[in-house]
Amino acid sequence: MADADGAAKDGVPLADELTVRPAQASDLDALMDLWRELNEQQEPWRVFPPRPSMEEEVRLSYQRAVDDPRSLLLVAEARGRIVGTAWGHRVVPSSFSDEPAIELSGVVVAPDRRAEGVGRALATEIGLFARRQGIRRVVIKTFARNESALAFWQRIGFRPRMVQMVADARRLSGGAT
Repeated sequence: MADADGAAKDGVPLADELTVRPAQASDLDALMDLWRELNEQQEPWRVFPPRPSMEEEVRLSYQRAVDDPRSLLLVAEARGRIVGTAWGHRVVPSSFSDEPAIELSGVVVAPDRRAEGVGRALATEIGLFARRQGIRRVVIKTFARNESALAFWQRIGFRPRMVQMVADARRLSGGAT
């Protein structure tokens, strides 16, 4: 059931009995399973090792997001199974401006449900949430080597704003100590 803005309240029914709805506390175990899958997928692209407490931190963030009116943790559900998730939360992405944006993060779709519109449906709901909050921009971060994610995000309207680059300090310094 969508509200007047077309946003998920009790859930927005989509093709193939897919529903996008706000997450509930009872969804957290399934969301953490999806997060672990995303974490594994991203492992080859990392240059900074994750903190040992990262999984606990994500779970706590998700728990807080369930009741936080300034963020929206979503689930995509098909036939009683959670097949995707996304989290939109308020950030100030520019060091030159105080204008807030909604950061879209933790987007993951179950491998057997990719290329079916689940990611787009999740992003659409986050866009509607941003508009209801009076926020003009949605931002994302993805690894530069994750070519399929980059292509997807660009297809649905995201454009690069800045590039973060990293260098090995030893190599950059010419190996000097």
